[in-house]
Amino acid sequence: MERVNMSESKIRKVTSTSLRPINGPASAGIAYDATKDALMVNPDGTERLIQEELHINLGLDANLGGAARCVFIADAAYKVVSIKSVVAVGVSGATATVKKTTGTTAPGSGDDVTAATINLNTTANTVTDNALHATAAQSVLASGDRIWITPSTATLTGLAGGIQIVLKRQ
Repeated sequence: MERVNMSESKIRKVTSTSLRPINGPASAGIAYDATKDALMVNPDGTERLIQEELHINLGLDANLGGAARCVFIADAAYKVVSIKSVVAVGVSGATATVKKTTGTTAPGSGDDVTAATINLNTTANTVTDNALHATAAQSVLASGDRIWITPSTATLTGLAGGIQIVLKRQ
């Protein structure tokens, strides 16, 4: 990764939604907007949120068996952009679902985020890019929404692998 040095004058703390400097158009580049708790960039005079990606990594092992596990509680609006999985040691017939719940929806009872279940007995050590559900709204989270991983069986003896969920702050 390339390292960029920026002078103090290029980054300034902003307490209103405006990123324009007092003495002219917004040409300084990057600013922190305290009202949005985000870095903003506006080289052409328009505000743009610097997208934040959040990577959630969940190790898969026998302890996952049996119950839904909450892996994320949204603190703002997010969109799921990808879900990948890998299994080093699989369990015959085992799958997992990724669900989004809102309000008081019970764990594991929400909307499917993926188009299909995640196979927990696939080719060893091969990263699988799991397709997202065709209904885009099922990949969008509001503040307070949760993401759950639910295995299909309580017995996952010997399971070893991982699931990565990538979210982008909206």
